[in-house]
Amino acid sequence: MRDRRAFGAQLDEALRANGIDGFHLVLDAVAGPFFEPAYRRLLPAGRMVIYGAADLMPSGTRTNWLKLAVRYLRRPRIDPIQMVSANTSVMGFNLIWLWQQADRLPQAYAGLAPCITRPPHIGRRFPFAEAPAAMRYLQSGGSIGKVVLEV
Repeated sequence: MRDRRAFGAQLDEALRANGIDGFHLVLDAVAGPFFEPAYRRLLPAGRMVIYGAADLMPSGTRTNWLKLAVRYLRRPRIDPIQMVSANTSVMGFNLIWLWQQADRLPQAYAGLAPCITRPPHIGRRFPFAEAPAAMRYLQSGGSIGKVVLEV
């Protein structure tokens, strides 16, 4: 998804193509300009889970602090009263907070496993010796899917 301005129209097209009116659940690892178009298409009782903010992370080898500051100031704002009227919710999730409760993960995965119908998309593979190149690729913001280091 390169044209952030077209994201809302692309969501509408995908919803129409599937004969549905909106989303029951949105999982968002990017935030930034993708948040609001997806949030606006939540159905009543729809839930949005934010589990990352890739749009607010530095990319490349030199951090552009001004660009990050502008993105931070432009980050989405939600009116809680509007959420009540629309009957929607937004939740933040960070798996690292469960580090001390890792014993809960197998049971949680067992409940999720039947929903996984195909393996994740692998966007690119790197030999282990090229781990720094793989990291730079991830930091570039251009990766799509999983980046795999082959040992």
